[in-house]
Amino acid sequence: MNQTEIAQLADKMYRMQHLYKIKDKKHNLVTFKFNDAQQRIIRSIDGQKPIRNIIIKSRQEGVSTFWLLWWLDDTMFTQNITTGILSHKWESLNHLWSIVMLAYKMLPADLQAPLGEESRRALYFKEIESKIFISVSIKSTAVHNLHISEWCWCKDDEVKMTLGATSPDTNITGESTGNGVANDGYLTYQDAVTGDNEYRYLFLPWFIQREYQLPLKEIEPDSIMKHLKEDEKRVQRIMLDDYKMVLTPEQVLWRRQTKRAQKDLFPQEFPETAEDAFVSSGKHFFAVKKILELLKDARAWNKANTPDTDERFIEYEKPNKNDVYVAGADTSEGVNDNCTLKIINVTKRRHAFKYRGKVGIKTFYNVCNEWCRTYNNALLAVERNNTGHAVILGLDEICRYRNLFYETQSTRAKMKMSDKPKIKLGWDTNKLSRTKMLIDLKQAIEGDEEDDIDTFQPMYSIYDEDMLKELLTFINNDGKYEASEGKLDDEVIAEAIANQMFMLKYRTSRKIVNKGGKIFVSDKRESATLF
Repeated sequence: MNQTEIAQLADKMYRMQHLYKIKDKKHNLVTFKFNDAQQRIIRSIDGQKPIRNIIIKSRQEGVSTFWLLWWLDDTMFTQNITTGILSHKWESLNHLWSIVMLAYKMLPADLQAPLGEESRRALYFKEIESKIFISVSIKSTAVHNLHISEWCWCKDDEVKMTLGATSPDTNITGESTGNGVANDGYLTYQDAVTGDNEYRYLFLPWFIQREYQLPLKEIEPDSIMKHLKEDEKRVQRIMLDDYKMVLTPEQVLWRRQTKRAQKDLFPQEFPETAEDAFVSSGKHFFAVKKILELLKDARAWNKANTPDTDERFIEYEKPNKNDVYVAGADTSEGVNDNCTLKIINVTKRRHAFKYRGKVGIKTFYNVCNEWCRTYNNALLAVERNNTGHAVILGLDEICRYRNLFYETQSTRAKMKMSDKPKIKLGWDTNKLSRTKMLIDLKQAIEGDEEDDIDTFQPMYSIYDEDMLKELLTFINNDGKYEASEGKLDDEVIAEAIANQMFMLKYRTSRKIVNKGGKIFVSDKRESATLF
């Protein structure tokens, strides 16, 4: 081997495009060369050490192949390196592993690093003590390179445990198609977009790949481009504004044919924006694009205002003696659930305070008592289901908190003068009231359905990022409104209850009172809100 060949082999970019064989889409064996998407990946990681990169992509852009060869090359040409490849199921991993094995076995014999032990799921290069392997769970092995394939489809617990085993120097890369917003991949991507983690992000739409075109044959280009549909004009604007690309009639034909074949799956499989990839998949109860906009605003507000906070509470504002406050509380129902208190400033129409923690009953009712008194004896509704009864009892009999929300029950029969209405402290979340309070919360946050992303206005300013993230993972499960599997909804429920109190206070502050005897509002316990 001459000096030129030695210098070439020392260059990773040279090795990547000259050493490795892959099968193209026509199943031909070809030398790997960077396509348009892969060139964008290279630019996105330029100069980054360690590499932290997450990509949301369209189907069949060669993203997985790129990272598999990138980390195989790193493993074979670096001593003492362990590389792990994680995915959501073995069927996918076996396909990925076939790409790795083909690339290794088709290397020139003098460049194949000798194997110490070869298995169906790992390659161990004994002479340099380096290894590359695949798994659906990586918990006990310390890896130097980690690639997560289809991140949005992996189980969150497996991803978190795997990431927990990495070091600050570990290279971590990930790619995925969209799978709703109830997953770690989505949240990692969004945090990368807003600069809240160390990852660089990249979105790869279908139209950056030159192959996604159909020949015009006898069709005149003008007959297509002069009669674009509204969604096609949208793609045209995105391509020009964000990518400096021009939509071609061949691409329009490909898009029309693929949409007919893919139907509702098209935005997920071949997205044109990252939002399309996420929003088009999943069964969201809340309007995802609006929630994402609010999340962006909340992050900006929190960065600019740096509210007082500790491990469990956030003071978005100090109490003002002239303002009216309301509160909603959701009590813990299990080991993984949180006790959550939300306080809203009715006068200024904005979030004021949030507490969230895995605490016992006594601690939580003392928290509610302390902070609701601090915020001008806020009208407090505690969900009375399950352990809520004990929290309410502590607030009432031990703390003597006198502005608790309560309900009364009356009958049509004429009552004697000595009769008093039966009082039930707390908010009863039943099938009917749960549905109503969630729909009310949806409207309070999103505004009218007709309002678009640029014009909608929530009823009050929302600063709680954790709550907004929970809204993104809250779904309509065939008519049952609940958190996605493995997710929590304590923030959502506490917010929904607080919103009910906000609605009552906000209305009555404008002298809108139900004359039928159902609703009365006051800051005194004796005539607190009846509902």
